[in-house]
Amino acid sequence: MIERSQGDTVFAIHTFTDNYEGDARMLELGVLFDDDEEPAHQLIRHLEGAGFHVLANEPWSGKGGLAYSPVRHAKEFGWCALEIEARQDLIVQDAFAQRLAEALASFFA
Repeated sequence: MIERSQGDTVFAIHTFTDNYEGDARMLELGVLFDDDEEPAHQLIRHLEGAGFHVLANEPWSGKGGLAYSPVRHAKEFGWCALEIEARQDLIVQDAFAQRLAEALASFFA
């Protein structure tokens, strides 16, 4: 499927809990990446411009192997690999999900 695609980025979306082992997590989105730092920072700036609280490689680090699937498949074809981590209590809200979908669609257009 990747080989037939017209794109240049393998992109994944996962979620994280707003409270991990008693520690509240305030960020809304994380952008995980391994080697693709510049595209990741472009996406972060874009999402911040859309009003999201977003951090690089949080709440987990893509450099620590936690963006395994997109990185594995992207490297096979020389593509960029990015992963979004969305806070679970927010992504289930229609307005938040719609805003995120629109922001991602405009970034990848």
